[in-house]
Amino acid sequence: MLIDTGAALTTFTLRVVPTLDTDSRIAINMAKGSVLASRPPVGFVLGDSDLRERHCSFLQNGVVGRFKFLDVDGLVGQDVLSRFKSLTFDFKNSTLILEDR
Repeated sequence: MLIDTGAALTTFTLRVVPTLDTDSRIAINMAKGSVLASRPPVGFVLGDSDLRERHCSFLQNGVVGRFKFLDVDGLVGQDVLSRFKSLTFDFKNSTLILEDR
């Protein structure tokens, strides 16, 4: 997933969340037009799911639609990032460090 500090909502492609609730569709405006999406509850983990101290689990409504994000299947937005006191990118080790509030 991409970390997008400018995105308000965490967003997923249909490839990883293969559901599009037709009863609650919303239009998401993007630079190249709009995409129909839905807001189902999505469970996901950031980090190493095998090590409790090295991951964060979430269950929240995500935006799911036919998005194209280069070679990834979604982006993490401010709805998740704002839960933390700070975030640091360790580029050398390809690691995102999230500090609890």
